[in-house]
Amino acid sequence: MKKQMKTLAVAAVTASLLVACQEGKTESQSETEIQAESTEEEKTISLLGFLKPGGESPREEAAGELLKKFTEKTGYGLTTEIVGWEQIEPKLLLAVESGDPPDVAFVRMQSLSIEANADALMPLDEFIERDFDEATKEDFLMWDEIGTYNGKKYALPMSIIPYGLYVRDDIFKEAGITEDPKTWDEFMDVAKKVNSNGASGFLLWGSAAQPAAVDYLQPMVESFGGKLLDENGKAVFDSPEALKAFHLIKDMVFEAKIVPSNVASLKYDETSDMFTAGRAAMYWDGSHRSSKYVEGIGAENLRLIPFPSE
Repeated sequence: MKKQMKTLAVAAVTASLLVACQEGKTESQSETEIQAESTEEEKTISLLGFLKPGGESPREEAAGELLKKFTEKTGYGLTTEIVGWEQIEPKLLLAVESGDPPDVAFVRMQSLSIEANADALMPLDEFIERDFDEATKEDFLMWDEIGTYNGKKYALPMSIIPYGLYVRDDIFKEAGITEDPKTWDEFMDVAKKVNSNGASGFLLWGSAAQPAAVDYLQPMVESFGGKLLDENGKAVFDSPEALKAFHLIKDMVFEAKIVPSNVASLKYDETSDMFTAGRAAMYWDGSHRSSKYVEGIGAENLRLIPFPSE
């Protein structure tokens, strides 16, 4: 029997145990052996993710501490398959198709609908109804939006990542920039002033190997008053407002040349490293990488400002 995939969160772990399958016994196995194997299997939960509990990063350290508390309280351990974040969705769908999915997985909101439609995720509503009171739900930000698809709850939030425009203050000061850009026209002027052979004014990424361009496309489109999708999930990024954002990106690359010309082949992780190394004055990213930038650049040389608007 094919196991259904369960989404990440401690509450979801309970759901995963209820639907775990026991393999059929072989002729050479006794009932006692099968029972022992089954008990051992049931005491271990498999996780597909990109953060290693107990690893070196702040998020991995925190995950390790939570896992210790969980194991002490429940007796359940964890086996992990750690892959690049961009590999989780294809690996999950392939594992479901082959009949051997993990019990729990990290799921990005951007791919939740794909995985839900592929029947790769198990709805958690029954278990939430049983185990969660309203006070527990209030501990989660945006409870009704995050992890919900077509009226069903498939995942619980692990983290909410606010984004902003990281600014290399040392590069700004060297170029004589004293005011932060608030409009896109001001942004372009500032980016041109700090642009040089050694450092681009701004960095973007576009490689399909790490499909995360929506992280900057959505706020850029919305800064002009547009949307990528309407309330029904229909693509509307061909609107006049949205097209302004795409034309702006084109101008950044080909006219002002403040973004590297090979942007279409750059991966998100590559540009993150480039910004840390001083190869760009401004970079759009989330709070999950802030410790990396503070450590690599220095807090005194780094600031976070809002995205410009029209």
